[in-house]
Amino acid sequence: MRPFLKTVIAAAICAMAGIGSARAADTLPLKLDWSLYGMHTPFYAGLSKGYYTDEGIDLTIAEGNSAGNVVKLVASGEDPIAFIDLGTMTIGASKGMPVKAIYGVHQKNPMVIISRKDKPVETPKALEDKVLAMAASESTAQMLPALLAVNQVDAKKINILNPAVGAKNALLLQGRTDAVTGVTYFALPIFQKQGLDVSYFTYADNGVPALEGGIVANTDWLAKNQDLAKRFLKATSRAIADAKANPEATVDEALKIRTDRSRDRDQLVAQLKLSLDLLTTENSKDLAPGAMADADWLAMIDGMQKAGLIKGDRPATDYYTNELISK
Repeated sequence: MRPFLKTVIAAAICAMAGIGSARAADTLPLKLDWSLYGMHTPFYAGLSKGYYTDEGIDLTIAEGNSAGNVVKLVASGEDPIAFIDLGTMTIGASKGMPVKAIYGVHQKNPMVIISRKDKPVETPKALEDKVLAMAASESTAQMLPALLAVNQVDAKKINILNPAVGAKNALLLQGRTDAVTGVTYFALPIFQKQGLDVSYFTYADNGVPALEGGIVANTDWLAKNQDLAKRFLKATSRAIADAKANPEATVDEALKIRTDRSRDRDQLVAQLKLSLDLLTTENSKDLAPGAMADADWLAMIDGMQKAGLIKGDRPATDYYTNELISK
């Protein structure tokens, strides 16, 4: 065979192989816990930069409407993988939901009780005889019983409002509630943008250490798709590393996809910077990015058991694994 013809045939074979591999990309839908906020932007930025494509993944991203609702979608298999609160996931797993944490993002607890600075609610005990607004399906609401139990607060003395998801902040702005639940990285930049001076105390400083946002997967799906999960986490670690190096650039890259939120650019940057301070604890700081410490899980589980949020004596490894994270 002529050398030229050999080259043409080889090139054609390579081209066909390339087409085949492109078509063979694994489709993966990622469900977020909420509408777009700062820590979501690395996923979109990684998608925009081709990091997931590099791992043979055709990633789609969809917003959710609270951890409590999204964990049910993951458990049902409707969404195989999601970014949600790990405490909420743990409660679900303890009740038999087939879900497991595979990557920790917010490993320090960012949950807070927020009040107006001119009418501060400064301790858990001070919530008694006050009005507290929260959506029941939110992660902060899921973990509130632990905060109240540890601090011997009588829950019956708190007037709890359950507004529509996303409406509680307006109640605080209007002075129609004394306090709201929230997380630092999401709520504080929003109140700052709206010109409201706030006071807050943290769950963590009041006896509730807990891992928060992370990647959760349906365990039945995971058993069949470990390689896909590993590749997804590898691309995600790459995107989060970019965010740590340059949060502004990460938000700008994400907004190439989410052009509908371009007006919120500065708020998203502020949220992302707060999130990046939560990536590790003293126990996990020397582990691979995304890897979680057994000590942190044990502390969270212990607090949840004392509050009656979970029952039984299951090992921490029933709730999480680091096995899919690149070392």
